[in-house]
Amino acid sequence: MLTQIPDAHFLTEARYRGATVVSIAPDYNPSSIHADLWVNLKPATDAALFLGMANVIVNEKLYDTASVKEQTDMPILIRLDTGKFLRESDLKPGGKLHIYYCWDLKSNGIKEMPGTMDSPSDKIVLTDIDPALEGIYEVTLPDGKRVKVTTVFEKLKEHLAKYTPEKAENITGVKRSLIIKMARDFVKAKAACINSGWGSNKWYHSDLMNRAAILILSLAGHMGKPGGGFYCNTWYFLEGWVNFSFPTIVKHNAAKAYGYGFGAPTMGPGTINQWYHAGFNEISGKAEYVSNQGLKRPINEYVEEAVKKGWMPCIPAPEKRPKFILCCGVNVLRFWRLPQQILKHLFGNADFILNINFRMDSTALYSDMILPAAGWYEKRGIKYPISYVPFINYSTQAVPPLFESKKEWEIMGLILKKVQEMAKERDITKYKDGVLGIERDLTRVYDEYITVGGKQYSLTSEEDETELIQYILDSSTPTKGIKVKDLERDGIALLRSSGASGPPYGVRGPLKDQVAIAYGEHREEKKRWPTMTGRQQAYIDHDWYQEFNEELPVHKEPPYAGGKYPLKFTGGHTRWSIHSMWRDDKLMLRLTRGQPTIWISIEDANQRGIKDGNWVRVRNDLASFKAIAKVAAMMRPGQVWFDHAWELYQFENRMSEHFLIPTPIKPLTLVGNYGHLVYFQGHVQPGSYDRDTLVEIEKV
Repeated sequence: MLTQIPDAHFLTEARYRGATVVSIAPDYNPSSIHADLWVNLKPATDAALFLGMANVIVNEKLYDTASVKEQTDMPILIRLDTGKFLRESDLKPGGKLHIYYCWDLKSNGIKEMPGTMDSPSDKIVLTDIDPALEGIYEVTLPDGKRVKVTTVFEKLKEHLAKYTPEKAENITGVKRSLIIKMARDFVKAKAACINSGWGSNKWYHSDLMNRAAILILSLAGHMGKPGGGFYCNTWYFLEGWVNFSFPTIVKHNAAKAYGYGFGAPTMGPGTINQWYHAGFNEISGKAEYVSNQGLKRPINEYVEEAVKKGWMPCIPAPEKRPKFILCCGVNVLRFWRLPQQILKHLFGNADFILNINFRMDSTALYSDMILPAAGWYEKRGIKYPISYVPFINYSTQAVPPLFESKKEWEIMGLILKKVQEMAKERDITKYKDGVLGIERDLTRVYDEYITVGGKQYSLTSEEDETELIQYILDSSTPTKGIKVKDLERDGIALLRSSGASGPPYGVRGPLKDQVAIAYGEHREEKKRWPTMTGRQQAYIDHDWYQEFNEELPVHKEPPYAGGKYPLKFTGGHTRWSIHSMWRDDKLMLRLTRGQPTIWISIEDANQRGIKDGNWVRVRNDLASFKAIAKVAAMMRPGQVWFDHAWELYQFENRMSEHFLIPTPIKPLTLVGNYGHLVYFQGHVQPGSYDRDTLVEIEKV
């Protein structure tokens, strides 16, 4: 309700219909005031809360036994000597890596679990076996060696003993009685859904928080129920968009390990690119800025190993220098952390920076050339297909593009047209694409760009534009049957399907009229889930996960980021603008006092002699910036809140909050080429963790 204001009514209507809404947040935010229960845990302790609930569910035997056996990895056997899953490759020469076993109570022996990643069938239904959830057994290997095995569930029981409600209370600050009540109510619910937004994914250990949340959903049998499951703000995959945008690479699939047939939704650089080419390694990789807590070797070594093994590709390669930078649809110096490093390395070493933009944002100020793009209401088309709600949104054109501005589709086309002309003049033909590794022909790039579905389209024709938009709708599973003329009239339409599952599209479920979304149709259809075990998976046996003792979700304190300071620097999306767009509009500035503001608790403000409206300096070992203090009872002591939307030029000396965020990389997010743990272009790679940054605030 803080930033999804157009969708907030769904939550209110759910409460009218009897749903209980629980807000888990350290601060009393605009969502919390509309909830039935506010659980104000300490920042970054979510995993401990969920694991405390899991302890109650398991110890009181409240779990859904049938669902746990069929839908989760809990019955799968683990070798006690190695901590690895018992695999077919352990039991026979040439055996598959992703075929796993259970102990069958009917035959009193091991049996293959159906529907795993390497299984010939995608069905996980248990027909003639009854997997054991508990016990220790013995298995004979081909060399005659006998090894003891146990189940994931047995391991989980032992693991959860560390997270009694009393211990969870000590970590989270949430009363044990409330943790017990939440667990019991959670299980009793007809369906329970956990909405973990993007904000919660910006903590260093957000993977552990979300794995713990999914664990209690799996134990209670809520994953895949209508109205239940885990919801994490992903995208609806529009295949037609990819076919239209990248006609020569549509067959490329960066997630072939699971075979969902994805296209390439983005070609933007990610965290690894920033590490090597934007100088992030000078900050994120230094122990003086990010404590080496829990690591057995320097973070640089993990990154280098992941890149060398191809788990996380770096494009261009680490030894190459990006010479030409094209910015379109992203305000790099506002959006990325560590702008001081970007300016010094990425921008500082580039020969030319081209910016396609409809406004003079922070990045545009540092670009060599700006090509004016049409504004939001000067063009029409499908808006960002993000899955907050199951609707497709459409933007109509209010006025034609002003002056020299053009639509991005036309600008890109004109650039490629010139490239094609020059390539022919200079007799430069084929080259190997540095991103996808496929061969391209520079003398045909424009022709291929305007050719969609075997037809060439004009860059300026309104009729062609309408036909192209309809092509995208017709070629995309979620929008088949939706017509442009209806979108022009209504501006919105209910999706026909939720589309593909898997990274970065979340776990999808069927869309049925008047039926709540089930996040995971796999349960209903008894199909394999997009994991290596084919199930909702709690246990990960990769070497690095074992090194970090994170085979099962745990609670861990985050590393010190930015130095050892008393205040956690939290934040989120702005309420009254879309990122930084319109943030410097006069009306918007009136809402925010015209200057960057930071929220601080009454207790912390009093300790520092800070009053509401005072100018303050926020600092850590990296940098400092100035803002206006907002002293508020909603803030928890030890926590400050700063929204992310301000432009650099709105700060004194253009020093923004992003100068203070060292954005550490968690090594486990580098793991790839291991079952469902695979790199996916632009998405499944390390995130930018900023919520763990520590700061001090002082009155100026």
